[in-house]
Amino acid sequence: MKTKHIPTGSMETINEAANAVVYTHYRDGVPHATGYSGKRGNADFHYRFKSKAHMLKHIENYFDGRINRIEGKAKYKVLAKAAGLKLASEIKAGDIFYCSWGYDQTNIDFYQVIGIKSMTVTFKKLHQTQTEDLSMQGETSAIKDSFKGDSFKKIIRGGYISLSSYMSLRRWDGKPKRNSWYA
Repeated sequence: MKTKHIPTGSMETINEAANAVVYTHYRDGVPHATGYSGKRGNADFHYRFKSKAHMLKHIENYFDGRINRIEGKAKYKVLAKAAGLKLASEIKAGDIFYCSWGYDQTNIDFYQVIGIKSMTVTFKKLHQTQTEDLSMQGETSAIKDSFKGDSFKKIIRGGYISLSSYMSLRRWDGKPKRNSWYA
């Protein structure tokens, strides 16, 4: 773990609400400040300033920004939990979800809910119908209860169900979805 660099003769200013510390010192009469947050060894900033007033204003803004970030993360966590609970309460066995993904083409996959327990949803992938109305483009729809592959479980997080870094599930409204493919 990298250790914090604390300039010799620095004055330490700790702001617990911001979970941060700033070290100030003067070199050749010029004010300098270095700020760290959390347990990090790398500085969030290390600046020299035109005047003491500029330095103090920057430190104040730094602490305020850190506090806003901490409060924002806490608020998001509460909202995400509520959104997840709401989504979990709306899901029932038999519901169909889909995801749209792909690079230079649009792939659609459908999944049916097999079961739900708390914030964990069990899915199975579905077969689908395919129609082509343009060259290598068309519409696809799920075939309910026509499963392929094994079931798998996913946890609801923040009001979303993510399959991977590039795929999130959305509730299917029963209407065909546009897709495309290459030979």
